[in-house]
Amino acid sequence: MKVTVISFIFCILLISNVYALRINEVEVNPGATGKEWVELYNNGEEVNLSGWEVWEGISGSSGPKKINYNFSEGTIMQAGEYYIIEFNTNKLNNDGDFVMLYNTLMQQVDQTPTLNDSYADARTWQFCEGDWRFLNSTKGQENNCPAEEEIIPPENNENPDENLSQNTEQMEDEEDNASQNTEQTGQDTILSSSDEGQNQVLSSQDNSEKIFLSPKKSAKETFATSEGKLRIYAPYFFMVLIVILCIYLAFKKF
Repeated sequence: MKVTVISFIFCILLISNVYALRINEVEVNPGATGKEWVELYNNGEEVNLSGWEVWEGISGSSGPKKINYNFSEGTIMQAGEYYIIEFNTNKLNNDGDFVMLYNTLMQQVDQTPTLNDSYADARTWQFCEGDWRFLNSTKGQENNCPAEEEIIPPENNENPDENLSQNTEQMEDEEDNASQNTEQTGQDTILSSSDEGQNQVLSSQDNSEKIFLSPKKSAKETFATSEGKLRIYAPYFFMVLIVILCIYLAFKKF
C-alpha cells in the first residue's frame, strides 16, 4: 500500500515538472543562410531531457514525423533555463507547421499551434501568456512579449506640438465666445426683466378691466345656473326625506 501511494505521488510530481517545461520560441523560416531552431524554457524544477524526442506535424497528408535530433545523455535543464534545439537542415514547412515535444515515455509534453512564416527575416514565433506572437527574435533570452497595447501614432504624421498649440488656440477662442455669450445673456436678462414688468402692468390693467367691465348675467343664464344646482342637491334631499320617513314609521309602530 505504501509503495502504491509513493508511486502515485512520484507520478504527480513528475507530471507537474514535465508540464512546467514548454516550447517557448520557434524559428520557422530563418532565410537561406540561417538555421531553423526550437527553444525550450523550464519554468519548474530541473528536468532530465535524455531520450526526449522532437516531432514536427507538417500540415497535409504526410502527418507528424520525428525530427532527427538527439538530446545528449545527461542533458539537464535547471529552473529558469533556456535550451536551443538547432537543426542542421530545414525541417519545418514555411506554409504551416507545428512542433511537438515527447518525453522518454512518449508522453506529449507540449505542442505549438500551426505556425507559418513567409518573411525569412529575424522574426520568430514566441509564446506570450498563452498566445503565440510573431516578434523579433530573442533566442536564448526572455521573449519579446509586449507589456501593453501599442500606442497608435497620429494620422498623417501630425506633429503633437502643433496639435497642442491648435488645441490651446481653440480653447482660448471658446473662452472668448463664452464671455461674449455671458455679456449678451446679461443684456437679455435685463431686457426680459423689463418686458416682464411691462407685462405684469398690462396684466393688472386687463384684470381691472375684467372686473369693472364684465357684463351682467342674463335671466336665462341665472336660471340655468339655478337648475344646475338643483340637479346636484336633489338626490341628497330625497335621501334625507326617506330617512325621516323611515324613522317616522318606526316610532309609529311603538
